[in-house]
Amino acid sequence: MGTKLVDHIIIFSAYKKELSKDENKARHHGIISGMRLLNLRFTECLGNYMGDLEESILVIIENDSQREYIRKLAIFLEQESILERFNDGMAFLYYLDNSEPRLKLGKINEISQAEAFSSMNYTYVKSTGRYYQAG
Repeated sequence: MGTKLVDHIIIFSAYKKELSKDENKARHHGIISGMRLLNLRFTECLGNYMGDLEESILVIIENDSQREYIRKLAIFLEQESILERFNDGMAFLYYLDNSEPRLKLGKINEISQAEAFSSMNYTYVKSTGRYYQAG
């Protein structure tokens, strides 16, 4: 293991529990189309957030306007939170309704599939086949 994600990234999802699988898939594909139109650097992931598997998106943030756009998009999608990792390696969970202060998660590190499957929170990066977890 030991591979670390680099760069400033945000991981978020269009998933909502109360929607059907097809509705969530349509939301996800709509976001992907928008990312491509805006020429944002991203990769598709599968996230496990508090035990719920959901399609998610890892966006490489290159400037403040991209960061603000992704945060506003997540709010528009009525997401509870986003995971943001800064260039120094520290990751935070931001609650988008500001009900709680940001939660410091620690560094994001690569983990094994077995570790991921025994956890309530991880990110699987589809393009690399690798699993990551903050903490």
